[in-house]
Amino acid sequence: MELTVFDMFIRMFAKGLFPKRAAKHTMQDADYSKPFQVPFGQGSFLVIRTELFRQINVFDDNFFMYVEDADLCKRVNNVSKLMYYPNATVIHKREQGSHKNKTLFKYHVNSMKYYFHKWEYK
Repeated sequence: MELTVFDMFIRMFAKGLFPKRAAKHTMQDADYSKPFQVPFGQGSFLVIRTELFRQINVFDDNFFMYVEDADLCKRVNNVSKLMYYPNATVIHKREQGSHKNKTLFKYHVNSMKYYFHKWEYK
């Protein structure tokens, strides 16, 4: 599912208000026992071949932090396939710093604005 402003709003400010939309956004209906292509993968654990990373021109320097993983995933899917593999695991301690710190929140919002502006015409 394509990342939208509405989904980001739900995630940041309206948890629990749109459970069906949140379930669709987080692909809760997917069969996680098998590999499948995904539109987005959590940036804390992405594995990418160097050749592909170079092909998509590495990270976009306009992202300081936050949402750079969504941009990277979108660019990967434009030229290849971003895949979920059930046998790969990682533990990510989700701190949600931008929910607790005004400066980090500002970085997060600016990154989202840049991301949606960058992709709105493509």
